[in-house]
Amino acid sequence: MPNHHVIYVPGLSDERKSYEFIINKWKLYGIIPHVHRVGWKDGENSFEQKLQRLVKEVRQYIKQGHIVSLVGGSAGGSAVLNVFLEVPEINAVVNICGRLRAGNNVSPTLEQAAAESPAFKESVKLFEKREPKMKEAVK
Repeated sequence: MPNHHVIYVPGLSDERKSYEFIINKWKLYGIIPHVHRVGWKDGENSFEQKLQRLVKEVRQYIKQGHIVSLVGGSAGGSAVLNVFLEVPEINAVVNICGRLRAGNNVSPTLEQAAAESPAFKESVKLFEKREPKMKEAVK
């Protein structure tokens, strides 16, 4: 019987661990929780490299026959949606308050947030470009 793995992708402050207490409670419901820290501020500017590491992790669980869902908080929202568009076998994806478009109606602006993490800006811009494909991806 397949296990249900849920990968939580935190936002720009992914070095903090305050959310781990909450996601560990998911075990009560038979879910196997994982945290995938993107490393938004690690100095590695390429979101593509970060994205491919997460895609690889997701595909590993799917290849083993498990159910995989993704939850992205804040900056992790655009990341998980970008993964969803690459791996259609994902069971479900949840965006919690994640920025999905550049826009200027949110503070801080994308440019201000990108000062700390160019990879975050790249993730948002990538999803914004791919968003029209969401309709096809959702079954």
